[in-house]
Amino acid sequence: MKNFYIFILTAIIILSSEIVNAQWDACVTGLAFGTVRDIAVNGSDIYAATYQGVYKSTNNGSNWTKKNYGITNDTISTFLFVDDKVFAATRGGVFMSTNNGTTWVSKNSGMNGLILSMTSIGSNIFAVKWSDGVYLSTDYGDNWIKKSEGLTSLYPGDIMAKGNTLFLCTGDGMFISTDFGDTWIEKNNGLTIKDVRSITVNEDKIFIGLQSGGVYMSSDNGELWIPKSNGLAGPQLYGYALSSYKNIIFLGTLSRGLFISYDFGENWILSNYGLGGNAIGTIATDSIYVYAGTDMGAFRARLSDIIVDVEDKRISDDIMISPNPANDFFNLNIDITQLGTIQIFSILGEKVMENELAKRVVVSKLPEGMYYMQINLGNKIERTKFVIMR
Repeated sequence: MKNFYIFILTAIIILSSEIVNAQWDACVTGLAFGTVRDIAVNGSDIYAATYQGVYKSTNNGSNWTKKNYGITNDTISTFLFVDDKVFAATRGGVFMSTNNGTTWVSKNSGMNGLILSMTSIGSNIFAVKWSDGVYLSTDYGDNWIKKSEGLTSLYPGDIMAKGNTLFLCTGDGMFISTDFGDTWIEKNNGLTIKDVRSITVNEDKIFIGLQSGGVYMSSDNGELWIPKSNGLAGPQLYGYALSSYKNIIFLGTLSRGLFISYDFGENWILSNYGLGGNAIGTIATDSIYVYAGTDMGAFRARLSDIIVDVEDKRISDDIMISPNPANDFFNLNIDITQLGTIQIFSILGEKVMENELAKRVVVSKLPEGMYYMQINLGNKIERTKFVIMR
C-alpha cells in the first residue's frame, strides 16, 4: 500500500487503494447505453435488464455481452432463477433459457403481455402481468393459470416470496397469499400511503418502499407496517428499489440516488459518491460488490468499503471500536498508557479531526456519513472505517 500521507497531499487520488474503492464506479463496458431496469446475480453470472435486451457479465460487471437470441421483445423487466433455468420477464411475456442465457424460448401459453416481476416457491413460478394480475406456472412456464382472487388493484408491481408466503406490491397497498396465490388478502395496517413499489426481506423483517411515502417495515409478516424513513425527505421518499445484504438495507430513490441503513431502517445515509444517475431502479449484491441499475447504466461499489458488518468493529487483536455505527462518540478498548494519536478522514481523504489517543473519541461535531480512522502508535499504524449515524 502506498504511503498514507502522500495520498492525503494528492487529495483527488484519495487515501489508499482501500479508500479509492469506497465509491461507485461505472461498469458499462459492452452494455447498451441508458436505463438498467434490473440486475440479477446467479453465482458468477450477472444479468442486466435493459430496453435493448438482456446483457450478461461473468466478471462482476467489468464487461457485458448481449444475450438476446430467441427473445422477441427487447424491453426486459427482470429475471428469475429456478433450478438450472433462467427466466426473463419482458414486455412480450416470459422467456426461458436452459443454457445460461445463450438461447431463449417463449413460455407464454395462457399468458402474454408486459410482465413486471417474478418470484418462485420451489418450482412454482409466479409472474405479475401489468394491468391484469398474478399468474402461476407449475411446469417451468409451459402453462400459466391466473391467480388473482381477492386483488383489488389492476396495477400490481413487485412480488416476493418469504417461505411459502407471497407478498405483492400494488397501487392499493400490500396483498399477501398463503395458499400459492389462490386467494389474496389486503394487509395495509399502518400504511398512510398505499402505492407500494418495492420490497425486500431481511431475516424476519420485511421492508417495502412506497411511491411517495418512504420505507415501512413489518416484523409480523405484514400484519402491521411501521414507518422507517428517518433521514429521508421529499423526493428521497420515493422508494423505487430495495435490497438487503446481511444487516444492511439499500434503498434506491427516484431522484436522489441511493441510501444505506445500517440499523434496519432506523436511519438512512446517502451513498452517491461516483454514482451516475439519480433514478435507481434496481439494487443487487454478490459476495464482492453491490450493484445499482440507474438511468445512466450500471454501477458497482465494493461491499468491503460500504458495509460495517457488526456493531463492535475489531481493528486488530488488541483494539476494538464500539459502537459502530456511532452517534456522538465511540469507545476504544486500548491501553492509553501508550503514546499515540487518532486521526479521522472523510471518504474523500480530507483530515477532519486529530486527537491524542483516548478511550472515548467524541465525534459530535462531525456530520453523518462514513469515515476512516487511523491510530498511530509509535511505528505501528491501525486503520478502519466507521459510520456516524444519528
